[in-house]
Amino acid sequence: MHFEPDVILYVAHQDEFHALASHAASLVAQGLKIPSPHLQAVVNELGLSRDQAPGAIQARLQSREPELLSANYRAIVDECRVRGTTAAWVYLPVPGAGGADMRDKLVPIAKNSGFVTLDLTGWAHGRVGLFLTAEHHPNARGHELIAEALLNAIRNNPTFPFVSR
Repeated sequence: MHFEPDVILYVAHQDEFHALASHAASLVAQGLKIPSPHLQAVVNELGLSRDQAPGAIQARLQSREPELLSANYRAIVDECRVRGTTAAWVYLPVPGAGGADMRDKLVPIAKNSGFVTLDLTGWAHGRVGLFLTAEHHPNARGHELIAEALLNAIRNNPTFPFVSR
């Protein structure tokens, strides 16, 4: 935020729920400050405290992963709004990365949290050899396809600011 951006792009993949509960559980178990009122509300609703076993805290939080993700997303959107920055959420599924397509679960959470949403599903349709490594980092052609898909998604989203149609 030091650079006072007009737009922040949050890029999400199909692994958005991965390790989500473990970080929040660690904060609760150690008695550390919860970083947002939205996340604190989930913790309070579940009646969690540092007096409980860490595994029990994590299990309770895992049962509420959609609410945890929404709390994190809302914290980002709130921070952007305070600073006059547009918060845009970009769904960029990684082909071959495993896991189910999470689009239908993630897009509503992002929208309801206040993000302008952009969906890049299909950006690599029918193409192979777009990644440099097994960690799914795109090569130059992969980046080019992602950029094209992102530009098209921005142009086709009437709620996205700063774009002359």
